[in-house]
Amino acid sequence: MENDVVAKYQAILAKELEKWPMVEIEKYLQETNETNEQLEYSVGDVRGISIAKKLIETKADMTGVSLKGYKIVAPEEFVFVPVTSRNGEKISLAINNEGMSRIVSSTYVTFRTDDINLLPEYLFLQFKRPEFDRYARFNSWGSARETFTWEDMCRVKIPLPPIEVQRAIVALYTCAEEARKIAAEARELLKKACPAMVQSAAHYKVGAFR
Repeated sequence: MENDVVAKYQAILAKELEKWPMVEIEKYLQETNETNEQLEYSVGDVRGISIAKKLIETKADMTGVSLKGYKIVAPEEFVFVPVTSRNGEKISLAINNEGMSRIVSSTYVTFRTDDINLLPEYLFLQFKRPEFDRYARFNSWGSARETFTWEDMCRVKIPLPPIEVQRAIVALYTCAEEARKIAAEARELLKKACPAMVQSAAHYKVGAFR
């Protein structure tokens, strides 16, 4: 059922996006380079980025590491790792949806959208599409390490509908994702409940024919 929900959403999204022109996102983005110079944020605020496009608690040994140069990622801002080598054909990128600012390595790229013409949540949906990962890997360059730079990111093209349509698409995705989670939880509950249900049914049948 979860796969059906996701498939239906993707089909609706693909059909809707065909209506709108492809535009480069450069003029809707702003690179952010605010650092933790005042040490407002501590080791507990350090985050890494997974290829699943999520912020994760850092796995690095932070002993003795200065956090002054770490970049601040405010809520609804983005961060990505320019190095794409050995990433399973995916780019490590995330949006900060943790409700509070976090800090990341100074080697990462951080940016925000203008919020007026491009919703961050809508842009993140575009980043989650397999087409974006393929584009980023194809446009990564380098000898020792392949990288996808800020300039490369600015050249990315996405279908850009009016802001109200973006909101509707995000709302549709949110509903589909919630339905998927509910279906997954129900399936797990059913797995646990089935043995008890079968046993209860067997006892009922035995008692009924006594």
